[in-house]
Amino acid sequence: LCEDNAEAMFVGDEVVFNIGTTAKQNYPVTVFWDCRASQPASAKECPIELSTSLNKGQLAEGDAVQLNVTVKNLQKKQDGMVTAIVGIPAGLKLPEDMKQLKQLTEKPLDGKLPKVSYWEKRGREVIFYWRGLDEKQTVDFSLDLIAEVPGEYRGPASRVYLYYTPEHKMWVAPVGVKITAK
Repeated sequence: LCEDNAEAMFVGDEVVFNIGTTAKQNYPVTVFWDCRASQPASAKECPIELSTSLNKGQLAEGDAVQLNVTVKNLQKKQDGMVTAIVGIPAGLKLPEDMKQLKQLTEKPLDGKLPKVSYWEKRGREVIFYWRGLDEKQTVDFSLDLIAEVPGEYRGPASRVYLYYTPEHKMWVAPVGVKITAK
């Protein structure tokens, strides 16, 4: 009943249910409602911006796809430690050697800072950390993923925030993919 038209049930801040019965006598009723947002609301106070996208939305089993990630400091001042949590759709996997992720933390030959200070993988999310971002600094990188299991998938919502103020997150819509069998 609700799944096809759940949004139509909401009017303002209230949800109204009408329950009817043909029973001859009264009986107690319990109604339970559980819902989750695929993309929670972002905090206006978040000074960091995140964007994620796949370069292809339709893949065959075994194909490679790039997950593009951009993190940007919106302020005209240097920011402290930054955390970005990037969701990966089920059905896609990181290469076993994690070589690309390891390269993100290597210091470039020109003496500049690495693209990412540290990373870790937890389930379907990769967490990236920066010791700081300079004013208006933008960090771009891509991750190669492999289509492993046929089906239609959507990853968890990605988010970014300053490490010491996790209550001020910027949320990004989950990326989705369709994988066909070979």
